[in-house]
Amino acid sequence: HWKKSYGIMDHDNDSLAPKGFSCAVHEIISGVYIDIYNLHMDAGDSEGDFSARLSQMKQLITELSGDNGSSTSSITRAVIIGGDWNIRRKRLKDAGILDLLTEKAGYTDAAESLKTGEDRIDRILFKNGTNVKLTPVSYRVERNLFVDENGLPLSDHFPVSVVFKWEYFPAGLR
Repeated sequence: HWKKSYGIMDHDNDSLAPKGFSCAVHEIISGVYIDIYNLHMDAGDSEGDFSARLSQMKQLITELSGDNGSSTSSITRAVIIGGDWNIRRKRLKDAGILDLLTEKAGYTDAAESLKTGEDRIDRILFKNGTNVKLTPVSYRVERNLFVDENGLPLSDHFPVSVVFKWEYFPAGLR
């Protein structure tokens, strides 16, 4: 759960929703793992919303770096982080928040890597591990999969998906 959120009966009501992140460790071949994170960040474009997202990004980076005292291996493993970031690069404050992960922590936005031109609030970011290299090969906005029996969207926006190629280097990345 995020330590900070903004808005109870206003500003997108983020404090009423159970937002945060989860992590699952996936074994892709015997003894080789990728960490997959799913998240949902604070929405809105007020100062309180930007402040909450900044705090949430810092909390996420602390988790990824192992600085929280956990025994996380996300430091050395390949990592994929997807979800509703509620961040758009065209909003200058949001761009700075996302830069904490891309420029300072070494993650890459799959949409930017594939030069899709998309600036969606749903994003998938990744980083290589010590022995695993991830390469995004396709990106798609899932307009047809996430609908009900009447063809109506299941959410207020369509999610994105990315297909990755992965390579394993037992002696470390070259």
